Amino acid sequence: MLAQFTLTLLFFISCWGISMGLIVLFCKTVNPFLNRLLGFTIMVMTWPYVQTTLIATGTILKISYLYGAFAFFYFLTPPLTFIYLRALLYDETRFYRTDLLHMIPPFIQLVLSLPYLFEGFAYQYPFAQELVAGKNVTQLTPITVVPQKIALALLFIETAIYIYYSLKLIATRKKQLAPDQAHQFIIHQWAKSFMYYCIAIVGFIFLNTFRQYLGIEFFDFIPFGGPLFYLRCILFSMILIGLFKNPEVLFGLPNFNKNIMEEREGQKIIKHQAAFNPEKYYSPISTLTKSQVDQYATILSNYMEGPEKPFTKHNFNIKDLSNGSGIPQHHLAYFFRYHFTEGFVDYRNRHRFNEVLNKIHQGEFKKKTLEGIASESGFASRITFFNVFKKHTGMSASDYIEKMKQPQSNS
Repeated sequence: MLAQFTLTLLFFISCWGISMGLIVLFCKTVNPFLNRLLGFTIMVMTWPYVQTTLIATGTILKISYLYGAFAFFYFLTPPLTFIYLRALLYDETRFYRTDLLHMIPPFIQLVLSLPYLFEGFAYQYPFAQELVAGKNVTQLTPITVVPQKIALALLFIETAIYIYYSLKLIATRKKQLAPDQAHQFIIHQWAKSFMYYCIAIVGFIFLNTFRQYLGIEFFDFIPFGGPLFYLRCILFSMILIGLFKNPEVLFGLPNFNKNIMEEREGQKIIKHQAAFNPEKYYSPISTLTKSQVDQYATILSNYMEGPEKPFTKHNFNIKDLSNGSGIPQHHLAYFFRYHFTEGFVDYRNRHRFNEVLNKIHQGEFKKKTLEGIASESGFASRITFFNVFKKHTGMSASDYIEKMKQPQSNS
């Protein structure tokens, strides 16, 4: 009865973890880098439960190569968690070259596992038999040249190092937060909770491993270490529940109730649909500091009004603005949402309108059609051009030109 319950729990946790990882991984957000990191981290953290399910059902005997194929996941989890927390706390949108150094331990484990993977089923089967028989984890035959006890010790040392630096990272970031950065405090709270759950999970794994190392057997009548295993399942479930409890985490931090739209052929196409209502969680005026707002406004003005005139490209969007100005795309999203007088689409169209107006006053309408001038200024849609022009002048472009000619004819 207890074994059946444990197997059902394992299967549920495995499916839940993989599903949540895939949802986060492929969810469309304003910061996909952050979601990819979190999605991969969750799926890597789910692997021990998947492997245990395969062992409990005996399926590992049929696909014994999986035991070695994903062994490097154990060494990948600590650095991946650290990189996710760093990216979360510091609004990072890409990997850095130095991050490759974090991948050295899992890469070494993967390389050392290659002989096991290429030996074939007859060689791999005895290793799987040891797992199914429930042999003491510290006494398992190693799949690499590194003895099992040393491999476990190295794994715990690596984990301890990354726990230390992750906690240091969280503490340092908290000191840097200003009182008016309410949204950053929400991010910090999630990072702290996520890390504490991970530390507790690692702690229970260590206790169970240390118990087996000492030969303590009072939990052996309960599958997979008894209470320690069930506590691990509960803690991992708390992480997954946290994604539902905090929609801003599930859909990619930071994320705001902002539709980033493109106008093509007179139709508005929503690029990123609103994920949740931010006002429910924090004050919208706290998303950026005043110094950031002033700095971003200056950078955008210099970029848009520069000689390149990037807005004249028909497909110019907020991603292009981010690449050209150097401002992270998710920062731009809530800059236009909360700290500017107009949204991105209106901001872009205003610059295009001003460009059209300059060309008209320079007399280009005498040798070009209005549609041609509008197209050169960035308007891909004739309808959009006429609507924007009338919005800013109160009249059509042709009426504006006729009115502009009147003083000349009267004179």
